[in-house]
Amino acid sequence: MHLLFVLGISSFLFALVLTPLCRNLLRRLGMVDRPDQDRKLHGAPVVTMGGIPVVLAYLASFCVLLLTGEKAPLGPESLPFALRLSPALGLIFLTGLLDDRFRLQPF
Repeated sequence: MHLLFVLGISSFLFALVLTPLCRNLLRRLGMVDRPDQDRKLHGAPVVTMGGIPVVLAYLASFCVLLLTGEKAPLGPESLPFALRLSPALGLIFLTGLLDDRFRLQPF
């Protein structure tokens, strides 16, 4: 239970800090979705690629968990399972980034 608390709080805090930083950086880089009168009805440009701070917070929170040194259910026996999941997680993240950047069409 203690490990889940550490993981949840650290992930929340990382996301809380990283989201405004990424938002400001992406706004400066011009990675925004501009409103149009057809489908995008928001009042001002909205920053895209919100998955970046989420993934960074996720990875950083697991690093914090590993740095605590506690016996976690993330030991060597769970490494093969995590490695099997990483291609799927990477594909989902990459698809989201490409969709935000290039407006992928459903196919």
